[in-house]
Amino acid sequence: EVRGLSNAFLSDLSADLIREYIRFMLTEKRRYEGVEGRKDKTVGLSVNTVNIRLRTLKTMCRFWHAEGLIDHNPMANIKPVSSDEIEEVPGLSDAEIELILSSFDETQYAEWRDKILCLLLLDTGLRINEACSLTYERIDFRLLSLYVPSQIAKNRRNREVPISREVAKLLRDLYEE
Repeated sequence: EVRGLSNAFLSDLSADLIREYIRFMLTEKRRYEGVEGRKDKTVGLSVNTVNIRLRTLKTMCRFWHAEGLIDHNPMANIKPVSSDEIEEVPGLSDAEIELILSSFDETQYAEWRDKILCLLLLDTGLRINEACSLTYERIDFRLLSLYVPSQIAKNRRNREVPISREVAKLLRDLYEE
């Protein structure tokens, strides 16, 4: 039942109703409600969760409008919810990176390979899947760049990524090994 509507229709969907839904998610909805085994009953969903739900609703409203099922898109002027808090993933310090890299035993092939993978990730900013899918043919040792094809890239776009001379040499050594 939606706002007293026992039989809600798409035509009942309005920007005001969506704003009411946003307010409900942020202030009244209990987290993990109905999820067995979860004890966290905090009231109010996170901004990220609300925005994920709004993105889905926006896509559906755009589709319904394009198909002529609704005469206007009620999500047209609804913006994502913003938060004053900046949720950043803390980066690693130079000392922490050095500690991780020095923990590898380079006399063991698997650890040496994994260290090169870590150096590649740090050097290029590749995603793990992109780095693990890298083939020798996609490395240009002369121009010091890597090619990430659209099939592997998260955003489905081809791109070239610069690479340092040191990491390129390590990748060549790994290939030759």
